[in-house]
Amino acid sequence: YMTGSSSLTLNGSITVDGQNISANGPCIYMYNGSPVVNLNGNTVLQNHKNVNTGTTGIYAGGAINANTSTGILNINGGTIRNCSTLGTTGSYGYAHAGGAIYLKGTCNMTAGSITNNTASNGGAIYLASSGAVLNITGGTISGNKIASDGVGEGIFYSTHNTSTSKLTIGGNANIADT
Repeated sequence: YMTGSSSLTLNGSITVDGQNISANGPCIYMYNGSPVVNLNGNTVLQNHKNVNTGTTGIYAGGAINANTSTGILNINGGTIRNCSTLGTTGSYGYAHAGGAIYLKGTCNMTAGSITNNTASNGGAIYLASSGAVLNITGGTISGNKIASDGVGEGIFYSTHNTSTSKLTIGGNANIADT
């Protein structure tokens, strides 16, 4: 749980394994203020299963819920794999969304991989409609899945209400999901 100006940097060969245990939230939750998370090197976030069924709270994002518009997630390497949310599409598109990442802040992906994650919408990344920024210039997004009535196996870009979010893909990004 990260608030204020807190920061977390994972370097080297660190593995954070959720062991597929049903949890009431993601591995990393960024909320309030301007927290910063840096994933570097051979860092692995894997097997996190967010099964929170509430209509409020931390019910989105299997590995990371960046639920603050001023938070920053930098993926400069590492892997987010085999993470999931409950996977049922509720009355809101963001319910149980973002198998790997639920994003309301800024994410800069320059390297690394996001693979084999599952959610209702946005198997890899759910980009919220209000002020989220996703910049992908490198890395791989592949093998992610959604619920049978969901959309966005790789990235779900929400246009709910009047979307002010931004998505930029360039450089050597490899996005294999539809």
